[in-house]
Amino acid sequence: MKTGNTATHTALTDHKVPGTCNATNDLEPMITEHLFQHAWEKEIPGKQRQLLRNGYVLLSDILPDTLVKAIRDEGRHIVENAARRIDITVKETSNSPRKLGSVNVRDIIEFGSLIPELYHSTALRKGLEQITGHDVLDCDWENERMTMTHQEKAGDTHGWHWGDYQYALIFIIDHPPIENGGMLQCVPHTTWDKNNPDIYRILCEHPINTYYHQQGDIYFFRTDTTLHRTYPLEKDGTRIILNFTFDGPDGVNKPRTHETQTAIYDF
Repeated sequence: MKTGNTATHTALTDHKVPGTCNATNDLEPMITEHLFQHAWEKEIPGKQRQLLRNGYVLLSDILPDTLVKAIRDEGRHIVENAARRIDITVKETSNSPRKLGSVNVRDIIEFGSLIPELYHSTALRKGLEQITGHDVLDCDWENERMTMTHQEKAGDTHGWHWGDYQYALIFIIDHPPIENGGMLQCVPHTTWDKNNPDIYRILCEHPINTYYHQQGDIYFFRTDTTLHRTYPLEKDGTRIILNFTFDGPDGVNKPRTHETQTAIYDF
């Protein structure tokens, strides 16, 4: 375990530049300065409209490139050391498949350092709150705060599902070419009844939005009201994502169960 963490710290140090992306004391000013230099506030109205309309908004510009590169390097390191292969269906989402490698929060904390720190970044959270218009809160169930998935074989997919919490911030660590599949597909403004998910009827009654991402992209979306999946890989390739789960005012005191997350990530 010590060897794994040492390798991660070395990789991050190699990417260090003036302004840094490694030290705890430097992470907050680095993100704040980036958003200021990027004139982030001018883009907020458009991003707010996208999130409200589509339940999804691309936010690849929320973090500086140096930090994104360090996140991707650490994410690969975590997957190499901790991903566990699953091939299951989930009753609460109309028996949709989960065929992929999964990494739980315990292993992200064990093999990572930057990523666990970033989840609690005040500067990152403020950027998100400017888009939502309200507080973006910690997920109150620690097992769901940070997760990762790794798709690599033809047919791999994270099948149709919703999230238990209001928001997710997704980091694309790696993504195959578009002809390999693996795109995100979303049906916004839908609701999840775990006792009667009725996903295939919902798919017949609503249009599906499909988004292709490149490595290094970041997106933010309403997981509790957006039915979504990753399109199955058409051929072998590498798709790795890091998921930060957050809540909002709509989720406070909302009763929840965690069957799907337990099935995928509770080793």
